[in-house]
Parts: sequence; C-alpha cells; structure tokens
Amino acid sequence: MVADWARAVLSSPDKDDYNPIMSEGEDFKKEKNCNIKIKRVGKSLEIKIKGKSAHGSLPEKGENALCLLMDFLGRLPVQGEETGDFIRFFNQYIGYNTKGEDLKLNFNKNGSEETSLCVGQAHIGQTEAMVTINLRTPVDVEEHKVYEILEPVLAKENIGIIKEKFQPPLYVEKDSPLVQTLLSAYRTITGLWRSEERRVG
Repeated sequence: MVADWARAVLSSPDKDDYNPIMSEGEDFKKEKNCNIKIKRVGKSLEIKIKGKSAHGSLPEKGENALCLLMDFLGRLPVQGEETGDFIRFFNQYIGYNTKGEDLKLNFNKNGSEETSLCVGQAHIGQTEAMVTINLRTPVDVEEHKVYEILEPVLAKENIGIIKEKFQPPLYVEKDSPLVQTLLSAYRTITGLWRSEERRVG
C-alpha cells in the first residue's frame, strides 16, 4: 500500500536550529500543497506528513507520505553524514517515481504492461536505515533480471539489499474464456459496454 502518513523526530541541543526548519516546512507545504505539520515536542522537533493511500499496484493513484517526507528531509542541513547519504540516495533513485525509472527498472512492454514501484515502509534510526519497496514487473521479466540491474546501483552507494518474497506474475490471456466471462458479467451489471480490460498486480 502507498504510505498515507510519515513521521520524523529531530533533535538538536540548540532550539534555535528548529526555527528555519519550521519556516522551510511552510514553504514546502505551499510548494507541494501537502499536509505537513511541524511542532516542538519536549526538546525535539516532530514532523508529520499525511498523504493519500492507494493500492500497491497503482501507486500513482495515491500520494506517498514517505516520499514527501524524504524530499523535505533532503532540504534540511541537519543530517549526519550517513543519514544524509541515505536520504540523498532515496531522493535521487526513488523519489516520487512510481515506475522505477531512476533505478532503470521501468520495464515497459508496448505501453500495455509497465513496472509499478511502491514505497511501503522506510525507517532511519541511529544505527541503520531501510526502505521497503514493492515492485511489480511485466510478466516476462524474471526475478534475476531485477537484481542484475539493482545490485550494482546499490553496491556503488554502499547499500545492501534483503531479498524478500518473490511471486511470479499471474497472467491470463485477455481472450481466454475466464476473462471474457468476467468481462461480460461486469458489462452486464454496470452497463459499461465499451469498457476495456486492464491488467494490474
């Protein structure tokens, strides 16, 4: 799912460091027309962003709060070296892209099948940082091809990868009896006789 909220907590021994961040938040809110709230909580500064959830196969239909937060954090001068490198990597190679373009994962098959990249989780702590992405590719793209492209990019940035669950795409020809029966029932019930089938993850 597209993340519909994200939160960061910053800390500084000098509370005056928070003033330019809050000012930057107002500018960011106007630029992105997003729901960002920044407030002092004790000795820390809390940043919250609300987005819009969407299914992981159609991330372009939502507004990813994690991507907004990483964009905002990338504009601040408060990052440690490793934290800053991770945020820079995220914004350079992932950002708001939902087709995997900057990671060279945008497999496009004649405009009908495209890669779908959805950022579902991200975490930056004192000792580690991670981001979880859900990647859906055209049916003929094999798992090893994805890693052949991805691993050199990550190695160059000194970032590791944890391979999680891989599910081969389920594909049924659009003129198969199953698809045509379902499409006929859909058209009969909705009255949308000119509707076209669409394959999604």
